[in-house]
Amino acid sequence: MRDLFQIFHTLINASSQGRFEAALMQTPLAFAVLHSHPLGFKVARISNGNVHLRIHLWSGRSTDQAGFEVHNHSFDLKSHVVEGKIRRVIYAAHEGPSGDRSIYQVAYEEGHSILRKTAIVVRLKKLRQEIHPAGTTYSVPAGALHETARHECEAR
Repeated sequence: MRDLFQIFHTLINASSQGRFEAALMQTPLAFAVLHSHPLGFKVARISNGNVHLRIHLWSGRSTDQAGFEVHNHSFDLKSHVVEGKIRRVIYAAHEGPSGDRSIYQVAYEEGHSILRKTAIVVRLKKLRQEIHPAGTTYSVPAGALHETARHECEAR
C-alpha cells in the first residue's frame, strides 16, 4: 500500500485543483467499506500499521447519538475540508461534583468498541469555536476535548 501520508497530500492537492473525486478513485480508499459513525457521518478507513487514513462524508443530521458530540481522541488528528464547512468547538473540562457531564471510557472487545460510564463528572467550558471552510487543513492534538460538525450545510 502506498504511503498514507503521500495519499493524504495527493488528495489535498487534487482538491485544490478541483479533481478530488478522480484522485480519490485512484486510491485504496475507493475500495474501502463505508460505515455509519454515531456522530452522523459515513466513514471509510484504510490503515498501514498504526497510521490510518479516513474519509468522512457528512449528510443528514449532525449526530445519531446525542450527548456524545464532545469527545477526544487518543491520537493526533489532521483533517482537510474538501467541501462545505466544518465547525469545531474546543472545550476544557473541570472535574467536580457540580458537573453536568459524565466521562466515558472506550473499551475494545472482539473487534468493536464499548462506551463505559465512569464516576467522574465534569463541567465543560467552551474555549473557542473555529470554522474551517473548504480548502483548509486543521489539526486536533490527542486528548483535546472538541465537538466537530457540519456548519451551515444543507442535508443532501
